[in-house]
Amino acid sequence: MTLEQKYEKFIRVFSIVGILVLAYRIFADIKLFGFNRNLPPMSFPLEVYVVMNSLCILSFAFLIWKPYKLEVMASISFLYSIIVFEDYPVNPICVLLFLIGLVSLYTRGLFVKNKKKKLIIAGITLVVLQLSRLRFGTESFINSLRENAAYLLVDVVIITLLYGKNKIDLHRASYNNKLDLSQFTELNERDKEWIRLALLDTKYSVIARESGVSVGTVKNRMHAIYKILGVADRISLLVEYGGCEVIE
Repeated sequence: MTLEQKYEKFIRVFSIVGILVLAYRIFADIKLFGFNRNLPPMSFPLEVYVVMNSLCILSFAFLIWKPYKLEVMASISFLYSIIVFEDYPVNPICVLLFLIGLVSLYTRGLFVKNKKKKLIIAGITLVVLQLSRLRFGTESFINSLRENAAYLLVDVVIITLLYGKNKIDLHRASYNNKLDLSQFTELNERDKEWIRLALLDTKYSVIARESGVSVGTVKNRMHAIYKILGVADRISLLVEYGGCEVIE
């Protein structure tokens, strides 16, 4: 089993477990809050939680079909982090969920461009969500801030260590940082030129105009090229081979 196949298997198994957990959550919420009028009301109506969990189930189902679309996982994490921030006076899992969303987007390659600006926006969003807990009172806010800061510190240390290890591995591999197109016999000369242009982040419309074909033709052929190279899509191509020396 290749590394890509192991990754796809992990995401699919994770998604199936997520669907089962959320389905149970919907059933439990309806049973507990729908028929027990003695419980205090939730911050959001029961219907909101049911709809939210149902959307997350659909998102996990989509990941089973498209395991590389990690931005879907990020949307689930961000959605839940916002709900937890707004619904619980103290619950550190909201920070963990928020960081999972960021890491999912980073892994997907969506921080390749404007990384600093996107991280600043993420930081401001996290601060605003934390400040929203002032509505629970000053004491709850301080307790939440202390708990979240502790978890955030641990998470940052873990991410930093993993990032450092990744940088070391990349440095060791830099001597062979090449994309040898000659090993992909299914590629023709035009394919190789399009790969070079795609690695320069050239838009499909530009590639189509320079090649005298339609944008649809470029998209369809690039989709086939991605499969040949063993990547999921354009973003994965840039993440995997961006900065590599292309040889033939």
